[in-house]
Amino acid sequence: MGPIVDQYRFVVHPKDADGDYLVTCPAFGSEFSAFGSTPEEALREARTTLEAVIEVYQEYGTSPPEPDPCLPEHN
Repeated sequence: MGPIVDQYRFVVHPKDADGDYLVTCPAFGSEFSAFGSTPEEALREARTTLEAVIEVYQEYGTSPPEPDPCLPEHN
């Protein structure tokens, strides 16, 4: 995963009625979510999905939302 993805905060939510964990990325609002049967699986899926989303932003020449300001910057 690229360092850009590492700048974003993910939130893991408890299991839903289907037994899956939900992961969101607040910087992307309600437009972004991923699921998994364990918190680790859901987080892996979220990171992979976010990496693809950022690539689409770059392909269209637009900038993705700014990472959460509370996280330290990566060099």
